[in-house]
Amino acid sequence: MEPKWMKPARAEVGTREVKGAKDNPRIIAYRAADRCSWMKGSEEAVPWCAIFVNAMLEGVGVKGTASPAAKSFCSSTLFQLLPKPALGAIAVIERVPAHPSLGHVGLCVGADKDFVWLLGGNQGDAVNVARFARSRVKGFYWPVSQGMPAACGDFRCDVAAVDGGKVV
Repeated sequence: MEPKWMKPARAEVGTREVKGAKDNPRIIAYRAADRCSWMKGSEEAVPWCAIFVNAMLEGVGVKGTASPAAKSFCSSTLFQLLPKPALGAIAVIERVPAHPSLGHVGLCVGADKDFVWLLGGNQGDAVNVARFARSRVKGFYWPVSQGMPAACGDFRCDVAAVDGGKVV
């Protein structure tokens, strides 16, 4: 069964940053939805991957980290580390080279031994599905308030993924 935050996340696919001096009001609204409305700056200046994930959770009544930091899911007591990927799990990705506080985060929509596919925000300045090397995954996290997911382990990506401009 699909977690309740996936339906609204899928509905956001295609939302893009506006180039230039203007902002996409939808992206700016994610900040208010996840209690990050205190953040100032344009969508281009503020990394919004964690803001997007938190907004999708908060939008369905699941408390998020209220932080714009991708790695906030790793230390929040509201989230538990899963032993394996699961549909809708929050996947935290390490930067290359690794950085102690910076990373990327998205919702897992597929995984195999080499890659994970994440539905996320600020992926190429948009909400989309992108592929990441499994070796970069810091962890898969799940909201404690939602119990454990029905199944954990590798699974096929159930949506078309855009990777570097190509559908994979």
